Parts: sequence; structure tokens; C-alpha cells
Amino acid sequence: MSTIEQELRAATGHDFLQRPLGDVDPDIADALRLETSRQNDTLELIASENHVSKAVLTAMGSVFTNKYAEGYPGKRYYGGCGPTDIVENIAIDRAKKLFGAEHANVQPHAGSQANMAVYFTVLKPGDTIMGMDLSHGGHLTHGHPLSYSGRDFNVVAYHVRKEDERIDYDEMERLALEHKPRLIICGASAYSRVIDFKRIREICDKSGALMMADIAHIAGLVVADARGPHPLQRKVREGPRPLRLPRHPGRAARTHHRGEGGVVPRGDAAGVPRVSGPDHPQRQGPRAGGRGRGLPHRLRRH
Repeated sequence: MSTIEQELRAATGHDFLQRPLGDVDPDIADALRLETSRQNDTLELIASENHVSKAVLTAMGSVFTNKYAEGYPGKRYYGGCGPTDIVENIAIDRAKKLFGAEHANVQPHAGSQANMAVYFTVLKPGDTIMGMDLSHGGHLTHGHPLSYSGRDFNVVAYHVRKEDERIDYDEMERLALEHKPRLIICGASAYSRVIDFKRIREICDKSGALMMADIAHIAGLVVADARGPHPLQRKVREGPRPLRLPRHPGRAARTHHRGEGGVVPRGDAAGVPRVSGPDHPQRQGPRAGGRGRGLPHRLRRH
């Protein structure tokens, strides 16, 4: 294109799609610069606000932003999802390999949505669940009354001991045997000790509960085998597990083993376990395949 043609396109506004953000929306560009400076000049100590690599930023700002991709690889509600399927399948394969899982769903946009999908799979409204009290280190989605988890389900909270601030497993077992919850949630958002997944699995077996390990804040340590018992070891036999990965693009995933006390999935024609069902249509949304393209890269780096 000649210089004259370029100037004509600019004068008539036909170059709009090629203009930099600073020209199209200076206010948003200024806010981006402010946030870049804030991140460069401050220290983040929260697992969900880690700094991603340039490669992840590139993938997140790619042409996949333009794509709708409801459904799952090979079973989409929109055409033209071939490249999207490639990326999602790569992410699935890498997640399974990293965590030694038989199944992985990489579509949740955040840990809270991953938790929601698990609840919708194994619970009915009014079912009893057990989770760590938020004020003792738990998470909003583990049964707090301000969350859907506390609104839709009957919640029994377990706590840490006052004398050493460690999870009171004896209390957990007593409450589980008394209330017979359908699901026991382990994992935390503010708990620095090693979680005894094996003990919790034993409590679930005694009480007849399913077990869900929300390892959002320790997923990287689990991958590095530096956090004690792995929640997907066969001796633990744990069900769906939401996770959040260090230096990943704000995404989450769910992995699980089949049977042996965990959630026993019901396969469909495509071999997708039952735990994936609630993602569509209740939670997934049409942009599920168009976001988070940086996740496969982060999984590969791990």
C-alpha cells in the first residue's frame, strides 16, 4: 500500500482496526501504563496475582479473543474451532501429565468457577457440605454465606486449633460423622501448613463423603512435589480438584482420578467424564474457548 493510500485510509477512518490503543482510547492506555508501573514497583504476595511471562501476555492478546467456542474439543456449538481445539487439547494433555490425572478440564476462568462446576456435578441444592471456616483460612466458595456455596447448600465448617493454628482433624472427623456431609472440601486460601490429604480421605471414607481438594494456592508446589502428600495419589483417592497455577493467566483447571472413593465419572460418547457437564451451559459461556490461550504455555513451562 502506497503512502498516499495509507494517508487516505487514516483520513477516512478506515485504519481504525490497525491503530494502537493510545490513539483509539488514550484513557485506557493511561490506565494500562499505570498498572504496569504499579506491578513493576510493588511486591505481590498473593497466589492469584502472580506476574505472567511475556509469552503468556502474547497468547492472551491473540486473535483467539475474536473466537466463540462453546462446548468441548470436537463437540463445539460454533464452526471454525479447529485451532481452538488444538490449543485446548494441548492444555488438557499437559495438565494430565503434570498432575498425574486421568482427566482434566481446563476451561474454568477462575478457581471459584471450577469449584462451582464440581458442586453442580456432585451436589443438589440443600445438600450438606463441609469446608474450612473463612476466618480460619478457608475460602469464600467453601461455604461462606456471602457465596453461592453458603447460600445453596447446608454448610458445616471445620476449624484450626487455637493452640497451634493447625487444622483440627479430630473435629473434622467428629463433625463429618455427626452431619454426614455429601462433600468435604479441603484446601485453603490462607493456611501455610501441609494439609494431610490422606487423613481427610480416611475421614471421607468413614463418613461416606466425597472429597474435593482445592489446591489453588499450592498447585505449583504439588507439581514440584514439595508439599507433602499429592492429592491425586491412589492412596488418597480424591475426586475433582480445582487448581490455580503459578504464573498462569488467571485460569483454573480440574483434574481427577476415577473411582476408589473419588467421584466416579459417567463417560459420554466422547469419553468426557460427568464432571465436565456443568461447564456448559450453566457456567461455561460462549467465550470459553476464546480466553486463556496462555494456559498451555504455562503448563509446558511447568
